[in-house]
Amino acid sequence: SGSMQPTLLPGDFIGVEKFAYGLRDPIFHKTLIPTGKPQRGDITVFIDPSNPKIDLIKRVVGLPGDTIIYQNKTLYIKPACNGQKVCPVAQEVPKQYVGLTNFTELGTQLNEYKEQLGKVNHHILRDPALPEQLYRYYQQPGSPMGVWVVPKGHYFAMGDNRDNSLDSRYWGFMPEQNLVGKATFIWISFTFNHNADSMWPHWLPNGVRFNRIGRIH
Repeated sequence: SGSMQPTLLPGDFIGVEKFAYGLRDPIFHKTLIPTGKPQRGDITVFIDPSNPKIDLIKRVVGLPGDTIIYQNKTLYIKPACNGQKVCPVAQEVPKQYVGLTNFTELGTQLNEYKEQLGKVNHHILRDPALPEQLYRYYQQPGSPMGVWVVPKGHYFAMGDNRDNSLDSRYWGFMPEQNLVGKATFIWISFTFNHNADSMWPHWLPNGVRFNRIGRIH
């Protein structure tokens, strides 16, 4: 899908480090040998909490204990207080406007921003014509709409195409046992012709984007 644009494009084939977050029991998905934890900004592949037959790919935004705030299409994070004398406060995630892009939704050009999420510098898209879908958000019991406190053993995941991603804002938290691995590189990237008037089959690649092959940034 296009939910991770501009970082990932439809037609990208992704290499995933399946042991980045531990060696897991393939049946119950329990960690047998821990090798690491997801970090803020990681692009992870995980089992869809609402449909175990589907794998999703999103970016980790919130870690256990974090408070995530998404209001007026602006992301704020209050990191977990882990015994500090002075606990962190909620701060807006830094971003810088880049400009209009060639990415479109229903004919509207999307805006691109450079975002600094923890140690990860990446790009996101926002749709200037689409109002915030606050009424569709998952409301955590005891929290106002658009505010989530990440439970222990869970993560908050979002797509880089912020207005066109079905993610934790809508279905809640991603359980740690659902993790499949960390997306690290693009090993091939195909283009497809979705023109309804074309005789070329829509499921058959019609080109290769060689410039996209390599590590994911």
